[in-house]
Amino acid sequence: MRQLIDDGLADRTILDLGCGSGRFSVEALKNGASSIVGVDLSPVMIATANMLADERGVRGRATFLVGDAAKLDHQVSDIVVLDKVVCCYPSIEELLSRASNACNDRLGLILPRDVGFARVPVRIGVYIDNLVDRVRKNPVRVYLHSLGRVDDLLKRSGLRRKIGTVTGFWLVLIYERY
Repeated sequence: MRQLIDDGLADRTILDLGCGSGRFSVEALKNGASSIVGVDLSPVMIATANMLADERGVRGRATFLVGDAAKLDHQVSDIVVLDKVVCCYPSIEELLSRASNACNDRLGLILPRDVGFARVPVRIGVYIDNLVDRVRKNPVRVYLHSLGRVDDLLKRSGLRRKIGTVTGFWLVLIYERY
């Protein structure tokens, strides 16, 4: 989400859905964000995020919560981030609805690159990854969602795509309120 940081975060509130270890959240605070609320399904990741915020001296402006971002009502924030979390949900409607409802200005998301020439190799890679996870009895799955569907859902919520870039396996997308 370098683009969000480069656009400026001074005095902005951020909601980081699927915050994981809190790395982006802490970096955003170090780059001027006024506060962060991070949500993740994993208690281990939330504990890690809290430790990182403590280590970096930004704990007073960071709140990390265990929860399902698709089921919680979120406080409105200037910027909402979904960094590699959309692909964790089999259905994205509720997740994107709650994320866009909480978004006052910009929404950034990163999802698997399921477009262009990379479409077939990405789909094969995701299929193999999910197959290996099933054999290992790992319940985690990766889900691919159409970029057109993502754009449509966010457009209906008053957001339009401002930036779309490719970074290896991932699409990095920034939407803005219109």
